[in-house]
Amino acid sequence: MYKTVKTIVKVLKKHNIVITKEPEITIQNIVASGNLGAEVNLERAAYLLENCMYEPEQPRA
Repeated sequence: MYKTVKTIVKVLKKHNIVITKEPEITIQNIVASGNLGAEVNLERAAYLLENCMYEPEQPRA
């Protein structure tokens, strides 16, 4: 089990929430930022890269 999951289970246990089974881990979202020193067309990059999505936030009206 991952260290972070163990930590979460421990915190839940302190609040009387007992996990009885081995937690099943699924990575659902990863956000990263960085400076590539160049302009990147994110829509095209998301299209070309496997298992990649680009969903820009919609501006509020």
